[in-house]
Amino acid sequence: MKDWNMAKKRSRVNKDTVGRSAVKRQELKDKTSNLALTPWRHITKTFRFIFVNWKLFLPLVLVALATYAVSFCVSEDAMIIIIVFAIIMLWLATMFFVRRVMAGEKVKFRDGLYNAMTPLISTLMIFVVLVIQCLPIMLLVIGYSAAIETHLFGNMFYGSLFVLFAILMVVVSGYLLSGTLMALISVSTPGMYPLTALELTHELMMGKRLAFVLRIVVLMVAIFIMGVVLVMPVLLVGLALYNFGGIETPMLVPIMVTVVAFFAVIYAGVYLYIYYRDLLGMDASKK
Repeated sequence: MKDWNMAKKRSRVNKDTVGRSAVKRQELKDKTSNLALTPWRHITKTFRFIFVNWKLFLPLVLVALATYAVSFCVSEDAMIIIIVFAIIMLWLATMFFVRRVMAGEKVKFRDGLYNAMTPLISTLMIFVVLVIQCLPIMLLVIGYSAAIETHLFGNMFYGSLFVLFAILMVVVSGYLLSGTLMALISVSTPGMYPLTALELTHELMMGKRLAFVLRIVVLMVAIFIMGVVLVMPVLLVGLALYNFGGIETPMLVPIMVTVVAFFAVIYAGVYLYIYYRDLLGMDASKK
């Protein structure tokens, strides 16, 4: 009897152990389920999120358009400042909305409009770092212009050296920018300092930069396709109005291009924030 009872206890313990292991595996699977998203499923998930929360993002585009319209009443230098301000406002408001919606909070548009600009100074500092890290690409552009003027590519040896230089500059900028782009998301967290955000995101991106570059390429392709799909019908309508009715619409296409550009900022923000959450979930699952 004692042996029988001991055997029953051992079988019960084994079942409990197997059950706990299955639960842990399921929890790990749930945590990393988003990481299994292919780049194109990532694209569709971003579109779905924006479509479901259109009441937040549509007024945001309209506010950005109103801000952009003010730029026509000022000088060119002031126009650039207003456009940069509109883009930063779009980015910070997008981060505010997507963070709270994904946290399960109820968000109103006015909340984002009033509170999203809190990390403005921190975000501007990250933008400065971003511009500095783009210097290798700027040097590449200047070097390419000089190479064209001096017919450098006519010599195979010097042309090959320039190609190696170009690859080096792109790799350096890509390595630096991968963490800094994520820092633009991290720094929008309340209480986050710019240097802390840069340090955390560069650690977060260790070993994931190649996958990140792939996601960025897919993002750029998606934005390009979206721009063509949205702008081409407007362009055709403008041409039809001019050819058949003699009606000129010089501002129709530029306004549509501006709308697409502002929407692209929102889309890129949501896209990168989803990827940022995926990275955090992967690191948490490893621990």
